[in-house]
Amino acid sequence: MLPFLTVLDAWGQGVGSLIRIKAQERKPLYTAPVLFLSVSLGAGGHDAEDWRALDGIAVDLQDATGWTPSTVEHVAGAYLPSKYDLLTRVIMRRIIAAKDPEADLGKDKEYTDWDALGSKLDTWLAP
Repeated sequence: MLPFLTVLDAWGQGVGSLIRIKAQERKPLYTAPVLFLSVSLGAGGHDAEDWRALDGIAVDLQDATGWTPSTVEHVAGAYLPSKYDLLTRVIMRRIIAAKDPEADLGKDKEYTDWDALGSKLDTWLAP
């Protein structure tokens, strides 16, 4: 059986579809190894409060679904003001200004450590 992989962002986008999949395809979720990637800008820093919140996202998913993934990894995302609507842009600018004061708030910035993520995926997929 192929591993099941789901990716959710910091706002929990995708949780509803995961819950629907769980109800329809319960057995694969409980029997297959699952890597849960929680993508959030908070994962790019070292703030203990941010990391507690990230752990809380995984716990909330478990509480909402009754399902526990076999592995949870937190992955830093990207700041993409070119893609945000006005409200999201204003909120994200404030967050980035506080967390990364040297960032150019008008430009997109990638925080994902792709090499580290690749290594984690390689390790998880290894037989």
